[in-house]
Amino acid sequence: MDEAAKSPRTLRFGAYELDLRAGELRKSGLRIRLQEQPFRVLATLVERPGEDQVYVETFPGHLGKWQISTSGGTDPMWRRDGKELFYLTPSDGVMAVEVRGDPPPFRANNPKPLFQAQTIESYWWRSGCVVSPDGQRFLVLVPAGESKPSPVTVVVNWPAPLKNPGK
Repeated sequence: MDEAAKSPRTLRFGAYELDLRAGELRKSGLRIRLQEQPFRVLATLVERPGEDQVYVETFPGHLGKWQISTSGGTDPMWRRDGKELFYLTPSDGVMAVEVRGDPPPFRANNPKPLFQAQTIESYWWRSGCVVSPDGQRFLVLVPAGESKPSPVTVVVNWPAPLKNPGK
């Protein structure tokens, strides 16, 4: 058995391998570069499949883990300066949580609702909602409203009136 299979800190999913000790993501043995923050989010999601809560964990070292969401949450998004975390709730809400970790210890305020948004569930891209770097604007994919189909007119034998315009 190879070392990765023995280590509880190496997680496998499909062709990917997430080494939590080394802080590396590999696909078919090739290292994929990730910044620290996306790696932390990926590690949390992989370690807790099916558990729809948002957590923050120290990295590297795994010295602490804090649950951020209180009633479920998915698609965590950081403000660029790392002082605020946003996430989606199961009831189509967008929540914001102010966080402080520098200097330690890590602290998170209570989540505050920002707005409701019925997002489109996304399978081929990251999220149905993204936040601007300053945390002031959101781009949300929402379902299109119901609309009546436009009538379609089909003209058959359309060249005939062109040949005989008077008829």
